[in-house]
Amino acid sequence: MDPYSTKQRIKIIELFYSYQRSIVMTQCKYRQYFNSRSTPTAFVTWSLVGRFKELGSVDDRPERGVHRNIHTEDNVETVRQSVADDPSVSTRRRSSQLGFSRTTLRRILKVGS
Repeated sequence: MDPYSTKQRIKIIELFYSYQRSIVMTQCKYRQYFNSRSTPTAFVTWSLVGRFKELGSVDDRPERGVHRNIHTEDNVETVRQSVADDPSVSTRRRSSQLGFSRTTLRRILKVGS
């Protein structure tokens, strides 16, 4: 998410709560503590605090999982058959009927043409 080390992230959380949840004071004290000219933005601070509240950790959020490849031969054939059966159906309706996202359907159609 951000270029801060674990030590820096922990210190941001500590400063935020030590100074009554003040972003400005957090930035000021961060600058003093790390002898740095740059400070975490308000967005970074709020994101870090939100992640800490949600996960109880300052680590990055866990990955959402393995992306599955929906562009398989079976799915390509399903789309081809669907188009052959009724070529006038919109991509929005066809994606709904087949259970694919519109983006996936468009990618399959683009490769097939």
